[in-house]
Amino acid sequence: MAKTVICNKHDKIMKLADDLDRLDSRRYDTVEDVLNEVQSIAWDIRDLAEKAKEQGESMENRLIDYSDAMIGLGFTRNRE
Repeated sequence: MAKTVICNKHDKIMKLADDLDRLDSRRYDTVEDVLNEVQSIAWDIRDLAEKAKEQGESMENRLIDYSDAMIGLGFTRNRE
């Protein structure tokens, strides 16, 4: 069974981390320019991580609601 992507935020975070790893300071005129680029990427990573966390928490809450609903209907878990 193929995996279904439900959140592409982690892929974007990994790409940004790779961008940091490959950052070539020789492309910039000053140290301040390099610092600004690093800070920009870091802010993007933080923003995406926060959104991924929120989406994960929402999904977890939906799964708990689903489980509670199934139990409310009389279904039980068979843990063999």
